[in-house]
Amino acid sequence: MNKFFKIFLSAALVLSFAFPAYAQRARRVDTSVRPLSADGARERWAEFLASRPVKDYCFKFDMVHLPRKSEGVDYFGYVWGRHVSGDTYFMRLKIAKKSDEKKSAEFLFVSENGVCKMFKKTGGKVVEIPQSDWFKPILDGLVYTPFDFAAPYKKWKSNYAGPGRVGRAVHFFDMRPDAEFAEKNPDLKKVRIALSREFNAPFYTEYYGGGEAPERTLMLDSIKKIDDVWFMKEIEMQDKKNRDKDKMKITAIKFFDSLPREIFDITNFGKEIENPILEEI
Repeated sequence: MNKFFKIFLSAALVLSFAFPAYAQRARRVDTSVRPLSADGARERWAEFLASRPVKDYCFKFDMVHLPRKSEGVDYFGYVWGRHVSGDTYFMRLKIAKKSDEKKSAEFLFVSENGVCKMFKKTGGKVVEIPQSDWFKPILDGLVYTPFDFAAPYKKWKSNYAGPGRVGRAVHFFDMRPDAEFAEKNPDLKKVRIALSREFNAPFYTEYYGGGEAPERTLMLDSIKKIDDVWFMKEIEMQDKKNRDKDKMKITAIKFFDSLPREIFDITNFGKEIENPILEEI
């Protein structure tokens, strides 16, 4: 399958991004899906790690925050991305509340050789986000965090957890943080990704704390193809503790042979960036 699609699902994009019905049907053991051999699991995981977009991109999205006990709140934003390799990439995110665009935030995610750094612009000032704050909402009230967009867990030590189904045949892989990250973020014990047997792309991701059940889930709802490129169209993040959800839908997109380098330059991050003309979908 096109590698562009696989990286879009792993990073916001995730982003590794199906619905609660998929989660309810997920089975950790399924005799109808053959388990991978040790070599097969290593090969499949290596292919996933090496996947990356073939072009730079920018997309516009709508997001609705759906609290369990109150009305939804609408947001919109833009994401720019450049991926040099599977572990070297740059992403920029802008998000704002539709009813009050002053309530907004901008982020820059930089991963070089698997070492991830995150930056946020607030009040015209650029600050690096410490690891201890990677799990704070990108805007107050949302479920999505900087950690979900940057997906630094792709480079953690992983192990094959077996076959199963999440609406389709998948293979589960567990990733656990190193000691330094675990010390700063004790509430996250592991991340579990379900890679589809057919596409080797993540369709369902779980975040585990100290318990047996996941505390948050990230699920793919739909995909779309434009100019022979597959990308995620709708995804959903759910907090399993309070049942709040964020639903994200891509509304316009464009691919570029090369975006201006200054978009991803930390020294220019404090400057405003012009939103490009995109193709509505």
